[in-house]
Amino acid sequence: MSEGVNAGGLVTFKAGLMQKLFSGKLRFARVDGRQFPDWVEISLGEAFENRVEKDTSGLPIYAVTQRDGMVPRESLDRDFGGSEEVTGYRRANAGDLVYNTMRMWQGAVAIAPVDCAVSPAYVILNPRAGIVSEFFAYWLKEPGMVRRLKNQSYGLTEDRLRLYYHDFANIRVLLPHSDEQRKIADALLTIDGKIAALTKKLGVLEKFRGG
Repeated sequence: MSEGVNAGGLVTFKAGLMQKLFSGKLRFARVDGRQFPDWVEISLGEAFENRVEKDTSGLPIYAVTQRDGMVPRESLDRDFGGSEEVTGYRRANAGDLVYNTMRMWQGAVAIAPVDCAVSPAYVILNPRAGIVSEFFAYWLKEPGMVRRLKNQSYGLTEDRLRLYYHDFANIRVLLPHSDEQRKIADALLTIDGKIAALTKKLGVLEKFRGG
């Protein structure tokens, strides 16, 4: 069971690392050893514009999940009324960040892997110059950031909270240089790859033992 322990340990390590990286307590350096510039304060509206494009002709329909990111809607075990109607749906381009207005306070945000059509219940964030989508895909799920997103969401009860673009855009953050954003994202992607490999190995071992 050591593989399972290692995978669990990596998950715990990743959570602590994310807190340090996104708070700026742990910094990366350039290849030559020089420090990156100080982080600059911006609003999230300066990082992303709200993409509202209604031409979805011929595009596959994708949905945002909290665990698996963006996936084809047809792959989900849910009842969508048996209709492929896309009236009101909007276009998301590959590399855009897409979030569920009703579940953003739970970390329901992911990167569009391909050009696709998405529900009007989603907000599509088109990254501006100098913005690394993968960096924000992790940051917007970090517990401290999730709390801030929840505080900006509105609704009579928790299960009715909504986070619309104009409220998202007003949140102010300290942002690292784009090259440092990339280093942070790559480090976390590497950890996720190791977690996935260890988890898969554990599943194979359990299946072998069960057989």
